[in-house]
Amino acid sequence: MNGIETRQVTTPSATEIVMTRTFAAPRQLVFDAFTKPELIRRWLGRRGDEMIVCDVDLRVGGAYRYVWRLRANEHGRRGERGVVGTFRELGTFREVDPPERVVCTESFDDYPGETARRVAPVASVANGLRAAVRPGVRSLRVVVEADRGRAAR
Repeated sequence: MNGIETRQVTTPSATEIVMTRTFAAPRQLVFDAFTKPELIRRWLGRRGDEMIVCDVDLRVGGAYRYVWRLRANEHGRRGERGVVGTFRELGTFREVDPPERVVCTESFDDYPGETARRVAPVASVANGLRAAVRPGVRSLRVVVEADRGRAAR
């Protein structure tokens, strides 16, 4: 999706992080970017990593699973040292209200036993659509690390 107009990360409380991006795009396209594998693969993850699994069962009680083949990414360079392993994120959809909102759990291989709640509302604003992702505080360090390594695509 081209047309990212703004990008903001805030911490409104000690247990919350909000990553907000405003897009010049139709609401349904923004919603689809969060829920359709062919679009998720285009933007989710660090630059240089390869998403090798992107399964989405978009319904209440349905699950999603993402697996990346990781590449070394020292000092912003892409993959000079080759593949260094895999990383997995998975969760279950708790609310699905197209094209307004998705609520799901999320957990990561590197942080066993830590499950958080993520909310992704899509709202109209004067100059386009705003998507605000609210990952759980337990996954905060994972989200911040990933966001630092990812260039807006």
